[in-house]
Amino acid sequence: MNIKGVIVRVTPYKESGAMINLLTKDQLLSFHARNIYKVDDKNILLTTPLMYGDFTFSDNKKSTLTFKEMSPILDTRSYMNNYAKLAAIDFLNEVTIRLFPEDEMPKIFPYLVKTLELIQEEKHVAILTLTYLATSLRLLGFGLNVDSCVLTNSKTDIVGVSYVDGGLVSRKAYRSSRHKLYSPDKINILRCIFKVKPDDLGKINFLKRDIYEILEDLLIYTYDQTGLRFKSENLIKK
Repeated sequence: MNIKGVIVRVTPYKESGAMINLLTKDQLLSFHARNIYKVDDKNILLTTPLMYGDFTFSDNKKSTLTFKEMSPILDTRSYMNNYAKLAAIDFLNEVTIRLFPEDEMPKIFPYLVKTLELIQEEKHVAILTLTYLATSLRLLGFGLNVDSCVLTNSKTDIVGVSYVDGGLVSRKAYRSSRHKLYSPDKINILRCIFKVKPDDLGKINFLKRDIYEILEDLLIYTYDQTGLRFKSENLIKK
């Protein structure tokens, strides 16, 4: 049996083996890989964060998967000498396993694979990490309303965002004590990152200054909505 998937979690098990969590388009799978921490073992690739590969399992009548081998489709070891890429990998991995319940994790799979491909091509790493966080929030029901003013339903004269009320705000509804004034460019970024589809990820590009300012706001919003802070936050802010 062959399955394409991304390694999202590796948990050491027994002497030199590990339990592997593999995210596929349909589900989160688990299997035991023996001896992967031995220096000369061919399965050392399984310890690489977010390795995307073609996994082969033995056909058997057991309910558990018996791992045979893996062929990389996208080898994330190539990111290890690039700080921005490595920081992005850590952040993507942490968002995936900490934000999503296991049964909902496959929702993010197509975005994860496409994001990994684009990071390999060095396509706008900062906006990709921001978009991944926004997409994750949207898929989990925490997305911002970016179609109209969250307070008046107006689609015109949008001047800011309310992270308290959960969406964009118009000039008529804007209150400086409660809302954040955003430039037209930053409003466009919000609209883009909360509506983008996987095939369009490679087309988005905005000023890094605006990206990092929105990222800071969105990380605070994530904490307010979920109670989660990510250990890799400081890495991607640099």
